[in-house]
Amino acid sequence: MMAVLRSCLLVTMMLVFAGALSASVAQDVTLDASRDCYELGDSVSFTLTNNRDSTIYMPHDPTWTVFDAGADTLIYPSVYLWVIVTLAGNSAVTYTWTQTDYHSNSVPAGRYWVEVSYSPQMDPWAVTTVADTFDIKVNCPSTALEASSWGSIKRLYR
Repeated sequence: MMAVLRSCLLVTMMLVFAGALSASVAQDVTLDASRDCYELGDSVSFTLTNNRDSTIYMPHDPTWTVFDAGADTLIYPSVYLWVIVTLAGNSAVTYTWTQTDYHSNSVPAGRYWVEVSYSPQMDPWAVTTVADTFDIKVNCPSTALEASSWGSIKRLYR
Protein backbone atom coordinates (compact mmCIF):
# COMPACT_ATOMS: atom_id res chain seq x y z
CA MET A 1 0.00 0.00 0.00
CA MET A 2 2.81 2.42 0.91
CA ALA A 3 4.62 1.66 -2.39
CA VAL A 4 1.47 2.51 -4.37
CA LEU A 5 1.09 5.73 -2.41
CA ARG A 6 4.73 6.70 -3.09
CA SER A 7 4.29 5.93 -6.79
CA CYS A 8 1.17 8.11 -6.97
CA LEU A 9 2.97 10.92 -5.15
CA LEU A 10 5.95 10.66 -7.51
CA VAL A 11 3.73 10.73 -10.62
CA THR A 12 1.80 13.72 -9.23
CA MET A 13 5.02 15.61 -8.51
CA MET A 14 6.30 14.86 -12.02
CA LEU A 15 3.08 16.14 -13.59
CA VAL A 16 3.15 19.33 -11.52
CA PHE A 17 6.79 19.92 -12.42
CA ALA A 18 6.13 19.27 -16.11
CA GLY A 19 3.17 21.67 -16.04
CA ALA A 20 5.24 24.37 -14.36
CA LEU A 21 8.06 23.83 -16.83
CA SER A 22 5.79 24.05 -19.88
CA ALA A 23 4.06 27.15 -18.47
CA SER A 24 7.41 28.85 -17.96
CA VAL A 25 8.63 27.92 -21.45
CA ALA A 26 5.36 29.11 -23.00
CA GLN A 27 5.85 32.57 -21.47
CA ASP A 28 9.43 32.99 -22.74
CA VAL A 29 8.24 34.32 -26.09
CA THR A 30 4.78 35.82 -26.58
CA LEU A 31 2.78 37.35 -29.42
CA ASP A 32 -0.08 39.64 -28.41
CA ALA A 33 -2.49 41.64 -30.53
CA SER A 34 -3.00 45.06 -28.96
CA ARG A 35 -6.80 44.53 -28.95
CA ASP A 36 -9.24 41.63 -29.25
CA CYS A 37 -11.36 43.49 -31.82
CA TYR A 38 -10.49 45.89 -34.64
CA GLU A 39 -12.96 47.76 -36.81
CA LEU A 40 -12.80 47.30 -40.57
CA GLY A 41 -10.01 49.48 -41.93
CA ASP A 42 -8.14 49.90 -38.62
CA SER A 43 -4.50 48.94 -38.51
CA VAL A 44 -3.90 45.77 -36.50
CA SER A 45 -0.93 45.97 -34.11
CA PHE A 46 0.71 43.02 -32.42
CA THR A 47 3.84 42.71 -30.34
CA LEU A 48 6.38 39.90 -30.31
CA THR A 49 8.13 39.83 -26.92
CA ASN A 50 11.27 37.83 -26.21
CA ASN A 51 11.48 37.39 -22.43
CA ARG A 52 14.44 35.04 -22.76
CA ASP A 53 17.96 36.17 -21.91
CA SER A 54 19.13 35.04 -25.34
CA THR A 55 18.36 35.95 -28.95
CA ILE A 56 15.64 34.16 -30.92
CA TYR A 57 15.85 33.51 -34.66
CA MET A 58 13.03 33.77 -37.18
CA PRO A 59 13.48 32.05 -40.58
CA HIS A 60 11.97 34.71 -42.86
CA ASP A 61 10.90 38.31 -43.36
CA PRO A 62 8.23 39.36 -42.75
CA THR A 63 8.44 37.35 -39.56
CA TRP A 64 4.67 37.16 -39.05
CA THR A 65 1.81 35.52 -40.95
CA VAL A 66 -1.95 36.25 -40.83
CA PHE A 67 -4.58 33.53 -41.33
CA ASP A 68 -8.36 33.61 -41.69
CA ALA A 69 -9.44 31.52 -38.69
CA GLY A 70 -12.85 30.72 -40.18
CA ALA A 71 -11.50 29.34 -43.46
CA ASP A 72 -8.09 28.31 -42.08
CA THR A 73 -6.38 29.99 -45.04
CA LEU A 74 -3.31 32.16 -45.48
CA ILE A 75 -4.16 35.86 -45.83
CA TYR A 76 -0.80 37.65 -45.68
CA PRO A 77 1.94 37.48 -46.94
CA SER A 78 2.22 35.11 -49.87
CA VAL A 79 5.97 35.58 -50.39
CA TYR A 80 8.76 35.61 -47.82
CA LEU A 81 12.34 36.72 -48.01
CA TRP A 82 14.21 33.68 -46.65
CA VAL A 83 16.67 35.40 -44.34
CA ILE A 84 17.36 34.98 -40.64
CA VAL A 85 15.73 37.75 -38.58
CA THR A 86 16.80 38.08 -34.95
CA LEU A 87 15.21 39.50 -31.82
CA ALA A 88 17.58 40.12 -28.93
CA GLY A 89 16.86 38.74 -25.49
CA ASN A 90 14.59 40.77 -23.19
CA SER A 91 13.25 42.91 -26.02
CA ALA A 92 10.12 43.34 -28.11
CA VAL A 93 9.07 44.48 -31.56
CA THR A 94 5.64 45.72 -32.66
CA TYR A 95 4.28 45.01 -36.13
CA THR A 96 1.33 46.56 -37.97
CA TRP A 97 -0.95 44.90 -40.52
CA THR A 98 -3.22 47.04 -42.70
CA GLN A 99 -6.01 44.44 -43.09
CA THR A 100 -5.07 43.57 -46.66
CA ASP A 101 -4.46 40.20 -48.23
CA TYR A 102 -1.48 39.28 -50.39
CA HIS A 103 -3.25 40.86 -53.42
CA SER A 104 -3.58 44.17 -51.50
CA ASN A 105 -7.37 43.71 -51.22
CA SER A 106 -9.11 44.65 -47.97
CA VAL A 107 -10.11 41.61 -45.93
CA PRO A 108 -13.72 41.06 -44.80
CA ALA A 109 -14.93 41.06 -41.21
CA GLY A 110 -14.14 37.83 -39.42
CA ARG A 111 -11.84 36.07 -36.99
CA TYR A 112 -8.13 36.03 -37.77
CA TRP A 113 -4.94 34.81 -36.17
CA VAL A 114 -1.38 36.01 -36.45
CA GLU A 115 1.60 33.78 -35.83
CA VAL A 116 5.37 33.95 -35.65
CA SER A 117 7.72 30.97 -35.91
CA TYR A 118 11.05 31.17 -34.15
CA SER A 119 13.94 29.07 -32.90
CA PRO A 120 15.92 29.66 -29.70
CA GLN A 121 19.03 28.65 -31.64
CA MET A 122 19.73 28.70 -35.36
CA ASP A 123 18.26 25.22 -35.79
CA PRO A 124 15.57 24.82 -38.49
CA TRP A 125 14.32 21.66 -36.76
CA ALA A 126 13.72 23.37 -33.40
CA VAL A 127 11.06 25.85 -34.54
CA THR A 128 8.28 26.94 -32.18
CA THR A 129 5.22 28.99 -33.10
CA VAL A 130 3.45 31.62 -31.02
CA ALA A 131 0.08 33.00 -32.08
CA ASP A 132 -2.81 35.23 -31.10
CA THR A 133 -6.35 35.67 -32.40
CA PHE A 134 -8.45 38.78 -32.97
CA ASP A 135 -11.69 39.83 -34.63
CA ILE A 136 -12.32 42.34 -37.38
CA LYS A 137 -15.86 43.74 -37.23
CA VAL A 138 -17.92 46.59 -38.62
CA ASN A 139 -18.53 47.80 -35.05
CA CYS A 140 -16.48 46.51 -32.15
CA PRO A 141 -17.97 46.51 -28.67
CA SER A 142 -16.76 49.36 -26.52
CA THR A 143 -13.64 48.44 -24.58
CA ALA A 144 -13.24 51.73 -22.74
CA LEU A 145 -13.64 50.01 -19.37
CA GLU A 146 -11.17 47.21 -20.10
CA ALA A 147 -7.62 47.56 -18.88
CA SER A 148 -5.08 47.50 -21.71
CA SER A 149 -3.69 44.18 -20.46
CA TRP A 150 -7.09 42.47 -20.19
CA GLY A 151 -6.65 40.69 -23.55
CA SER A 152 -3.39 39.15 -22.34
CA ILE A 153 -5.03 38.01 -19.10
CA LYS A 154 -7.96 36.43 -20.98
CA ARG A 155 -5.57 34.52 -23.28
CA LEU A 156 -3.98 32.86 -20.26
CA TYR A 157 -7.28 31.14 -19.46
CA ARG A 158 -8.40 30.05 -22.96
